[in-house]
Amino acid sequence: MKKFLLLTTALFLICLTTRAQDTLYIDDFESYTLGGYLAVQSSWWTTWSGGTGGSEDAIISDEQALSPTQSVKVEGLTDLILLLGNQISGKYQVNFYYYIPSGYGGYYNFQHYESPGVEWALEVYFGETGDGYIHAGGQNVASFTYNHDEWIFCKNIIDLDNDVGELWIAGTFVHTWQWSLTSQGQPGANQLGGLDIYAGAPPGETPLFYMDDIIWLEVEPSTDPIIEVTPDIFNEIIEPGQVATQPMTIANIGVGELEFDIAIVYNIAAGEKSQLLTSNNSQKTYSKALLSNNQVIEDSDYNPSASTPAPSDDVILHYDGDNNSAIGLINPAEFQVAAMFPNSLTVPHAGMELTSIEIFINDPADAFALRVYGQGTSYEPGELLVDQPFTPVAYAWNTIALDVPVVITGEDIWVGYWINQTVTDIFPAGCDMGPADPNGNWIKSGIAWTHLSYDYNWNIRAHLTGEPIEQWLSVDPASGTVLPDEPEEVTVTFDAANLELGTYAAEIQINNNDPVTPQFIVPVTLDVVAVGINEVEKNEAVLIYPNPATDFINISSTSEINSVKLINYIGQTIHNKIVKNQKVRINTADYNAGIYFLQIKTNNTLVTKQIIIK
Repeated sequence: MKKFLLLTTALFLICLTTRAQDTLYIDDFESYTLGGYLAVQSSWWTTWSGGTGGSEDAIISDEQALSPTQSVKVEGLTDLILLLGNQISGKYQVNFYYYIPSGYGGYYNFQHYESPGVEWALEVYFGETGDGYIHAGGQNVASFTYNHDEWIFCKNIIDLDNDVGELWIAGTFVHTWQWSLTSQGQPGANQLGGLDIYAGAPPGETPLFYMDDIIWLEVEPSTDPIIEVTPDIFNEIIEPGQVATQPMTIANIGVGELEFDIAIVYNIAAGEKSQLLTSNNSQKTYSKALLSNNQVIEDSDYNPSASTPAPSDDVILHYDGDNNSAIGLINPAEFQVAAMFPNSLTVPHAGMELTSIEIFINDPADAFALRVYGQGTSYEPGELLVDQPFTPVAYAWNTIALDVPVVITGEDIWVGYWINQTVTDIFPAGCDMGPADPNGNWIKSGIAWTHLSYDYNWNIRAHLTGEPIEQWLSVDPASGTVLPDEPEEVTVTFDAANLELGTYAAEIQINNNDPVTPQFIVPVTLDVVAVGINEVEKNEAVLIYPNPATDFINISSTSEINSVKLINYIGQTIHNKIVKNQKVRINTADYNAGIYFLQIKTNNTLVTKQIIIK
C-alpha cells in the first residue's frame, strides 16, 4: 500500500499540531487503478457482506479529488467497511474528507465490532439541505450544518480508556458522548471495530458523495494486555486410577489487565460414544435492519392455547419458560432465531448427543429448517452443523429429531431454526414472557446476529441423550485477572480414576481480552498406560522428525516398532501401518494442515505423540 506522498495543507497542519502520534493507516487513493474497486485493491477495506468487487464495493473516481486527482465515489449500494481491529484500549482519531454535491445527502457510521451489524456506535447523517444530525448514545442528540460542493473535514475521536467519543464536522465541535453506548443509547461494548462508509442519507433523500484523504491515528498508546501461556501443549502419561497435576503459567506481557476464563473441550469423534482415541438493533429508526425491511414485531393479540410439554428424562438445555407470545417480521423476509449454550452448560454433558430440538411454532410460514451451529464468537456462531428442513404443527410445541445427532464436546453450541416468512401479519416464532437471558434471544434478520428487542426468550429446547464421558481434565483457577509482569499459575489436573487404557485428547481454551489472541488454545493428550509401562517409556527413546511436518514424518525407536497409527483431531484413524522395524517413514503430503496424533506401539510400550502437519 502506497502511503501519502502529498498531504493537503489542512491535514498536514492537523498532524503537526497534535502530540506525537502513531499513524496506523493513511491513504489518498492515488495508488489504485482508476475505475477499479477499492476493497479489491486494499486489504484494509471490505464490504458489509464481506465480499469485494460487487455492488457494495466502491469505485476509484477522478470526478472529485482533494489530493491530488482521485477519490472514492459512494453511491447506489456502496457499503464499505474500514477494518479497525476491535481495539479495546487507547485513544484514536479517524479523520477523512467528504464532498457532497448539491441536491444530495450522505452518511457514515462507526461499529463497535469489525463484524458489522452487531452494534452501531455512531451514525452521522448529511441532509440535502445542508443540515445534518447524529445518533450517538441516543437518537438525534446533536445537529450541525455543512456546505455542499466543497470538501468537509470529518474528525472522529475515540478515547477507549475514558469511554468517550467526540465528533467535529467542518472544523466545528458537534458532540461528545459515552462511546460504549450504541447509537440508539443502549449499553454496548467499549470497543472500536470498523468505519462504515455507506451510501445512505436521511429518509427520502438520495445519497451521493466522495471520500478522500483518510488517516487513522493512535493519539495515545494502547493499553491492551498481551497473553503468553507456558507450556502451550500437554502430553501426560499416568496409570489407571492415578491423578497427576502440572502447572500452566498465564503471563501478561502487555500494559492493561488481562482477564481470562478457561473452558475445557473434549475431542470426541462424531458417531463415537467414547472420547477414547484408540479402541439488537432490529428497531433502529434508520438502521440496516429497517433498510433491509427486516424489522420484527410482536403479536399484541397473542393468546397461547398450548401448555408446556410434559417433562422428559433427557437432559434439556434451555432458557425459556412457558410459551407466552410470538414474533414475526413487519415485511416478508427470511430470518433465524437461536439460543446459545456456552461451555459452562455443555461441558458437564460432553459425550452426550443433541438428538432432538423442541420449539413452539405459532403461525405457519412458508418454510422452516432447524439450524445448529458450532462455537463461534460471543456475538455470532461458527460452523453450520445442521440444516434440516421440517414442517411444524402450528400453534403447538414441536419436537423434531435430528437426522444426524450432534456430539456434545464442551464447546459452545447455537441451537435454533430458520423461517421464510413470505406474507405480512404472521407471527411464527414462539417465545416466553421473559425476562430474557443474554444467550436466549438471538435473532438474525439481516446480515448480523443481534438480540431480540423484546425482553423474551425463544421457546427453544435442546434435548441431549446418552451418557456423558468422565471429566478427566480440570483447571484451577478457571478464571482470573493477570496484571502485567505478575503471572498467574494455573494447576492442570489429569484424573484417570475411571478411564480405560488408551489415549485421550482435549484442549484448554483460554478466552481472554487480548484483542490479537482472544482465544489461546492449549492441546492436551493423556496416555493411560498399564502399571509400570510409563517407567519403561521413560527409558525408551522414540524420535519423531520433522515436527512440524510437510511431506513426511520419520519415526525411529530404540526397540522394534510393531505398528503406527495416525489419528486426526476428532479421533479418526486415518493411517494404520504394521512396521516390525526400528524405523519407519509416513507420507503426510496428502493430509490437511492441522494437529494430529501419532500412536506408536513398540515391544515395550504404547507411545502417543502430537504432531503438526503444515
